[in-house]
Amino acid sequence: VDSTGGWVPGMFPIIAGISKDLRFLYILEHPHSGSLASDGVVFASYDINAGKYFHYEEKNIFTLTYKDNIAYSTGLGDAITIINGGGREMNREKNLGLLNLNTGAFEPMAPKGTAAMTPFISGDGTAVLYAASPESNDPQEEVSQWMKKGNHFIYSVNSKTKKVTQLTKSQGNYDFSPMYIGGSSIIFFRSNLKDNLSLYKLENGKEIKITDGVFLAPTEYNPVDSFYGHFETYYYFDIK
Repeated sequence: VDSTGGWVPGMFPIIAGISKDLRFLYILEHPHSGSLASDGVVFASYDINAGKYFHYEEKNIFTLTYKDNIAYSTGLGDAITIINGGGREMNREKNLGLLNLNTGAFEPMAPKGTAAMTPFISGDGTAVLYAASPESNDPQEEVSQWMKKGNHFIYSVNSKTKKVTQLTKSQGNYDFSPMYIGGSSIIFFRSNLKDNLSLYKLENGKEIKITDGVFLAPTEYNPVDSFYGHFETYYYFDIK
């Protein structure tokens, strides 16, 4: 309760990650209220070496409380990639960009009008994988309708030149959670937006199905029931 008698939820920090050089902690400022957090929380970081806390609210850096909304690599120095934007639905205001941890400056990486998710960075920090499709311009469009358009693909963007390359092109599916597994080969998940979730490998431009019928839970692969368009695969898979 604050000085006026009003209820204040308070905040408990969630550690979303730690930099590869063990210098920065990445922090989600989660309030003691699930409903308040559902539409995004302030992102922050802590510089362990300098003993300094960076709070990016004044820079309008908000993200959903998914750990796969950020990605980092020693190749990016004091920067990370982050999906910036509030609102619990994944079909709008989900902007992929580089966040400078020292200044709070945000540099967009995906084309304007893109709803992006699940970034992953190559070891040298040059290539950033992500999943995306055009964001919804209709405020009445439900996430399930947006997903069923089936134009959600995997992309790669050069962190220096910002050149974007589309890697998957299979219509009628929902591709997400790409990850490098060696060289230029990647793996990613694909929902057929009906009743099946599969794990694929993409190598030299060729798609290879690794496993089919991946079962998470009804709300994780069903496009009608999925949690606002986000598949929380990191709770079930740890791929090295």
